[in-house]
Amino acid sequence: MRVISIGVNFMALPRNDKTFHISTEGELSGERYEGDFTCVCVPPIGLKNKIDRDELRETGDLSNVGMELYLRAKWLSNVQNRLIAWPDWWDGCRRGVALIDDNILKELYDKCIEAEMEWRTSVKKQVSPEAIVTPTSPQA
Repeated sequence: MRVISIGVNFMALPRNDKTFHISTEGELSGERYEGDFTCVCVPPIGLKNKIDRDELRETGDLSNVGMELYLRAKWLSNVQNRLIAWPDWWDGCRRGVALIDDNILKELYDKCIEAEMEWRTSVKKQVSPEAIVTPTSPQA
């Protein structure tokens, strides 16, 4: 077996989840949405595929989809798949499907993306250019 070092100790990676709090008023309903959520910061490949499939299911043929539907589908597919813990009201609105306030979906999506960016930045800080090993060709 050949092992190639890429300069990252996967065992030392930071946790791939983050808990955040929202306290936001719905722009249409005027209701206050508040609670703690936990999201996957960087979705693994299988979850990325599920997010993309769900988004595609919602939008169908992108050539006939308006920007509003495209964005809503992107927000919904991401938060439904990336959130791993949430307050009871999130179940009550069928994990976003029954919301009438787009700004709540957008805020949750933005928090997930913010968590991903923070995670990626922390990993980049762990990897110094000197630690990266260039793979060599196999020796015969």
